Formats: sequence, structure tokens, C-alpha cells
Amino acid sequence: MGVAYIDDVVFSIRPDVGGIDHNQEHQLSIYPNPTSGQFTIRNAQGLMESVEVYDMYGKLISRVLVNDYTALIDLSSNATGVYIVRAFTDRGIINKRVIKR
Repeated sequence: MGVAYIDDVVFSIRPDVGGIDHNQEHQLSIYPNPTSGQFTIRNAQGLMESVEVYDMYGKLISRVLVNDYTALIDLSSNATGVYIVRAFTDRGIINKRVIKR
């Protein structure tokens, strides 16, 4: 029996229907990262409508309504670890990681 090889498959979700736009990920910056508590999130490509922060277990930690290009997020009262930042923009959803030390 022969061996079958499959090429990589890339899926694209249209951001105008609420999908995750991986092409915009490099346009979203988080600094300082790692952070000791407060960090700024900036989207160079467009407005952010809101920002959500999740812990590594998928629990929603924070939700901030933004309606701007930048937002200040405060994780000072949260434990150290890795968090997922989800930015809802006018062009789609962007996910990034932030490390709190």
C-alpha cells in the first residue's frame, strides 16, 4: 500500500463576518510584554471596539469597551502567567498572548 501525502491547508475566515483575521496579527502590538500588570494594546490598522482577556483555561478575566486605536489593560490583581488578549476590531478579531510576571 502506498503512502499519501497531503499539502498544508490554509483556511481563511472573512473578517467582515466576525472571523479571526490572522493577517492583522502583526498590526496589533502589546507593550510592555511581558508585563508586571498594566499594558497597552494598540491596533495600527483600525479601531478596536472591545478587548477581552482570557486565562489559559479559557476563563474570561476582563472585558473593556474601547472604541479607539489603543487601550490600557490592567492585570495587576491577577496571577502571573500567560493570558490571551482578544481584540475585536472593525476588521475582525485578533488574538495575541501577553505574559504577566
